[in-house]
Amino acid sequence: MSVSIEVRFGKSSSSNYNKALTISRKFKNYSLVKDGNEYNSVVSNSEEIIRYSREFEKLWDIVGKWRSSELLVNNEPIAYDEIREIFEVLNCSKKYDKAIVQEDYCYKYDWSDDKILWGCRFLVAVASTVPSDYYHYGRRGEKYWYKFGKFSSKNVWAVDKAKIKQILLREADVKNLSLCKHFSKKKIDNGLNELPKSINPDKEENWEYETEDKVNGDTIAKIRTGVRPQLKGSRYTYGLELGIDASDTESNETDELDSTEGRFVPDVKYKDIGGIDSIIDVIREVIELPLKKPELLSHLGIRPHKGILLYGPPGCGKTMIAKAIANEVDAHFISIKGPELINKYWGQSEENLRNIFDEASSYQPSIIYFDEIDSIGQSRSSEETVRHYSSFLNQLLTLLDGIEDYGKVAVIGSTNRLELLDEALVRPGRFDHTIKIEKPTIDGCREIFKISTRNMPIDKKMDTIAFSKKLIGLSGAEIAFVVREGAYNCLRRNVDLNKIITNSDIEIPMADLIIEESDFETALRTINEQRH
Repeated sequence: MSVSIEVRFGKSSSSNYNKALTISRKFKNYSLVKDGNEYNSVVSNSEEIIRYSREFEKLWDIVGKWRSSELLVNNEPIAYDEIREIFEVLNCSKKYDKAIVQEDYCYKYDWSDDKILWGCRFLVAVASTVPSDYYHYGRRGEKYWYKFGKFSSKNVWAVDKAKIKQILLREADVKNLSLCKHFSKKKIDNGLNELPKSINPDKEENWEYETEDKVNGDTIAKIRTGVRPQLKGSRYTYGLELGIDASDTESNETDELDSTEGRFVPDVKYKDIGGIDSIIDVIREVIELPLKKPELLSHLGIRPHKGILLYGPPGCGKTMIAKAIANEVDAHFISIKGPELINKYWGQSEENLRNIFDEASSYQPSIIYFDEIDSIGQSRSSEETVRHYSSFLNQLLTLLDGIEDYGKVAVIGSTNRLELLDEALVRPGRFDHTIKIEKPTIDGCREIFKISTRNMPIDKKMDTIAFSKKLIGLSGAEIAFVVREGAYNCLRRNVDLNKIITNSDIEIPMADLIIEESDFETALRTINEQRH
């Protein structure tokens, strides 16, 4: 398909106007206002635009901020971010023409021998390969082709090829792959034909069932939720190798996973978090606005903050806030604890980090959340023991500098040790906007207590407002502990827990289980003793 790219811009009093005209004259097909036209115009085909791509970018850097300027591809207006993707497609097509073995070019990664079943390097929304170990499965497993399907019987998993094709065709459309003269939807069909129609782990030794625990009364049953290839090692041993404790894995019991689309959107809302009313407006302005209404910032000629840093004491809800932001803008949420990405093999840590940003780009709008970023973002040193971490931090800084290339992707970090972070990480253009999350005020304590106890059978005589005043000085997590421990105190007061644990047939008088203020008072004394 032939490509026509046009830049239009009106006459301007800008000091750079004549410079824009000089650049325009380098192109074969241009017309200027002085020739009787209403606007200056530069029209170029794909071959010329690749040859003069640097001049084209310089031209748009000058005129792109003017109200009179417009960018068109095949006479259709587009945003400048889209032209970058088109450049990548056109350049890839040019590389194909120069490739020695052209028939393999579209089916091979530059850095791997893995075959791309879909016949295009840009189609990554559904991975055509399978993970080699538990680490890669845990980080990017939701994208693999075998994730799309359902059980047609107890043991047989039917692969949903129609859904995979739908996702790939949509990605091809979004990335303008039709502009590549070598791309064909038939290649997608050929790749899908290579996939099995169904998988039966009972008969195929390289596959196993994926399960989750389901509580049924006093028993826990393993429910089959899907299939996966048999992976090397185990999550636990791999975690030890990286220095990660098994308890570091964050529970997502209340989060929602849309497995059909491969996107993960947390099921946490602002109303589920108390004590943050004072910073809601700042959060919406700095994070939500660029993702929901990017055209507003583009019109004003400003770029959104690349990274936002949440800092404050532990247990004040920084992770909950990040999840609520993702839910509000329907963003794919990737939660990272720094050590998860660190690998003992040189260069692998940096590749893991690049994979995270690639995943975010594939599922945009996306939010990458670095929990406890001080664990990987401390001030760099020349000492041999920390040089490996310095290389990792340098890669993070580079990715932040080029975050615009990934589309609608926001990066959020959190820390309770702001003073430890490397200066380069918090300078303008990186994590340049900080939001302090403090311990809740009186109103915040009352709100958190109300939210935490909304489903609990509390004594109606209890003055919750008066009790909330006693919670001043506690973090949100500590208030949640008081509520949870108060419920346990109610159990201990009414039921012999040892008998219930050893004899499941004992009937419990549920109506008598009413949590009283004294139960919360006891829990409050416990947390105060722990703090001191």
